[in-house]
Amino acid sequence: QFSEVRQRVCKEHLAGGVLYLESGEQVLRNGSDVFHAFRADSDFVYLTGVQDHGFGCLIDTETGHFTLLCPKLPPQALYWVGGLPSLEELAEQYGADSCCYTEDLRGLLLHSPPFKGKDIHTTPSLAAKLRDLL
Repeated sequence: QFSEVRQRVCKEHLAGGVLYLESGEQVLRNGSDVFHAFRADSDFVYLTGVQDHGFGCLIDTETGHFTLLCPKLPPQALYWVGGLPSLEELAEQYGADSCCYTEDLRGLLLHSPPFKGKDIHTTPSLAAKLRDLL
């Protein structure tokens, strides 16, 4: 279902390039170790189905190639959150063509053939982040 939505959005609303979106980040409450309830960005959920924090996506609007970006947790986090799905399992779960860590975003945009040298479509709030990154 999300694959069809991505294809339709790319075909009807974007003329070439790469679409970049993020789910958003958790916000600490009162500076403690307690977080406010998280709600993922609705555009991101609409295109990916992912409702977890720290995720992102790259979609080649010409080919429909969907790369899911996920956060890389430190090994000690496994004690608190338990086992996490592998990149391959996440790609299968969300119908992504590939899955990488969010820390690989710069390299993907600058060097990866599906995305290298293409215009990047994103939200205004993420545009500044991408300018700083690239």
